[in-house]
Amino acid sequence: MTPIVAALEKKAKSAPNNGRLRDELAIARRLLAKTRYYDEAREFARLVSTACQRDGQAEFVIVTGGGPGIMEAANRGAHDVGAKTAGLNITLPHEQYPTSTSPRSSASSSTTSRSGRCTS
Repeated sequence: MTPIVAALEKKAKSAPNNGRLRDELAIARRLLAKTRYYDEAREFARLVSTACQRDGQAEFVIVTGGGPGIMEAANRGAHDVGAKTAGLNITLPHEQYPTSTSPRSSASSSTTSRSGRCTS
């Protein structure tokens, strides 16, 4: 359990009729349950990047949608070991932006598939 969830549980116990606190606690618990997948994606990207990028050669490169959550975790895992990584993104009004762990970011204004080659 994280300190945030523990603090919310303590507050919710002291104010059992506070609907807002109950909602915040439920959200925090759901997010905490999903952190496992973030951690798994980050570790997988570390392993693949370490095994497949050696001596300046990049047999495989982590490529994601460039957004937050699992995509960020994968780019971050590759970034952790100094590997090449790419985050692809589309430009939509009022939507997400590439994360800071996606240094090679390619934006497109449509959802058309794109293929590319990662170079140094």
